[in-house]
Amino acid sequence: MKSSSYHQIPILKTNWSRLSLLAAFWAIGLVGVACKQSENLPTLTTVNQINGLAPEEAERGYPVQLRGVATFDDAAAKILVLQDSIAGILIDASKTQTPVTMGREVQVEGITSRGESSNAVISSRITSLDTGKMPPPEPVSLAGLGAVSNLYRWVEARGIVRAVVTDNTHGYLTLRIATSDGEFQARIV
Repeated sequence: MKSSSYHQIPILKTNWSRLSLLAAFWAIGLVGVACKQSENLPTLTTVNQINGLAPEEAERGYPVQLRGVATFDDAAAKILVLQDSIAGILIDASKTQTPVTMGREVQVEGITSRGESSNAVISSRITSLDTGKMPPPEPVSLAGLGAVSNLYRWVEARGIVRAVVTDNTHGYLTLRIATSDGEFQARIV
């Protein structure tokens, strides 16, 4: 009998140590959740608010609720461009399944992120609304095409087409356009 009770004691100790470990992990998890909840980042509702964040701030994942017009959609790449009344922004739509029509007003919920060259939004929900139309294009000069303020905005530039190249992989046309200030390329998708 002594030997059987001797074997039971380590089993009890093992169970208690497992429970202690589980309690420790649970406590650590609560601390992590409390840290996240204490951050309480404000919800951003305009593209300018998102674009105004420093890159490291955008990486913090501010909650986003945007409403604007879809001015570009690449379903294969799962990206779209949304323009509100002032500015445009790239939306990573890889986590949503909602089809988007260019020119349609959409509502986007998600979090901020940093893209390759600018801040972006990773969407968790996209709602296509019944209203919307393409915004009027903003006329810009050649210098204005490269301005950060025009990034992802619906713009218009004038010039003379000097060459046309077809991208056989994606089926896009690339135009080489000359203006009195120089040349630029435009992709037709």
